[in-house]
Amino acid sequence: MIEMRDVNMTDARVERYAELLLDTCLGVQRGWQVMVWSTPWARPLLEEIMRQLGIRGAYPLLRLTFSGGLVYHRAWLMHAPLEVISEPASIDVYALEHCDALLSIAAPESTDGGAAAAGVGLGADIGAGRTSAVRRAYRPRGLGSTKARCRGSCAGIRRRRSPTTPE
Repeated sequence: MIEMRDVNMTDARVERYAELLLDTCLGVQRGWQVMVWSTPWARPLLEEIMRQLGIRGAYPLLRLTFSGGLVYHRAWLMHAPLEVISEPASIDVYALEHCDALLSIAAPESTDGGAAAAGVGLGADIGAGRTSAVRRAYRPRGLGSTKARCRGSCAGIRRRRSPTTPE
């Protein structure tokens, strides 16, 4: 018996999607520094993105969150003082202003309850003052980068596979 975790099986759709994002949407070149933001539920796509960035000779700057945005986490945003939220972290500013491309992959754990229920994006539980403060703090950042955003669920792709397709 072969254990599936020891077998490298890439879904062709994930491979093609990564190529589309990196080549068509971003035009990634050798030596680029590409900031990739996502949730852990996009792991199959993230693994393929990392693989293809390596093939292209580009540097991945991976940012993972369980719930939140590119530069914040929901728990932090709910509890940090408003004056801290209103000022961007200098290291984030530097990264956003100097990366060559920014790829944002919103992949909720579940697609059944919508993005807010899945912890992707900002919900009403945080409060409008906090969400607008963090958006204002980071809005002008990263304007020099090439950007691409995709939304979807890798788990949703797995559920649509035929029963004979190995996971």
